[in-house]
Amino acid sequence: MMHQPKFLRLAGQAPLVTGSWKLVFQHPHDEGLLVKVVNREGNVSRSRKTWYKARPREGNLLPFSRELLEFVVAEANSNGRPSPIPRIVGLVETDLGLGLVVEKIRGRTGELATTLVDRLPQTGLTLKIEQMLAALIADINQRRIVLTEFRPRNIVIVDAGKKQSRLMLVDGFGDSSLIGLHSLSKFANTRRNLRKYRKTLRRLRLKNAESID
Repeated sequence: MMHQPKFLRLAGQAPLVTGSWKLVFQHPHDEGLLVKVVNREGNVSRSRKTWYKARPREGNLLPFSRELLEFVVAEANSNGRPSPIPRIVGLVETDLGLGLVVEKIRGRTGELATTLVDRLPQTGLTLKIEQMLAALIADINQRRIVLTEFRPRNIVIVDAGKKQSRLMLVDGFGDSSLIGLHSLSKFANTRRNLRKYRKTLRRLRLKNAESID
């Protein structure tokens, strides 16, 4: 990986992903990295929220600090195993504001890794995918990662061979509670994470059954 510049120009470049609070760009100088910046237009409506959510110390950058914390926690509890969330490289100034530089999870030919949203219409909910989902949530809970959501659009397939394929969560993590309850309590966090996992699994199974019928 090359030395990271202190300033990046992103304006004029089409984002790879447009979310409600962030824009995700290809890193201009490294094919293996992405740059996340705040989606200022998408955050306008957030100013109407309760004062402690709309005006935290970190402002619109609060999701960045949550991601950073979860990455640190995940690495601290890795025991040498591959991470279930992307590696964070650092922060960089850009012409669109402060950027979070993260690992780009890629497919075999270098493109963005396929999400479950894109894969399931092709394969259906197979036993292997269910097993990988179970392994993913188990790893997340073992590392005490706090989830905000557990949705197929945020889960990608890392194809490293048929026997080594696994799932990773590329978004939807970080403690958004006011007092950080789920960061403090492993029991509460595990229970909440499992609820999100089971809810997603039920929906996927129902959708899969409907497609078969």
